[in-house]
Amino acid sequence: MEYPPGWTCELVIVRLELYLLDRLSLSEALTVAEHIEACAGCAHRLVLLRVGSGEPAFTPPGERPAGGRRG
Repeated sequence: MEYPPGWTCELVIVRLELYLLDRLSLSEALTVAEHIEACAGCAHRLVLLRVGSGEPAFTPPGERPAGGRRG
């Protein structure tokens, strides 16, 4: 899947760990989030990474996990 334009699953997967660690620029993080909302495969990979890291598998929209830097 390529969504938004230019953002493939492969490109997003490479950035998922940085996304979880809150290490992406705001624009990159928003683009990754937009792709994840549209792509079930990448959303599943994100859940697997969160479970492996001990974070909650699902965070309700608008909420950040404890310790998140963005506000």
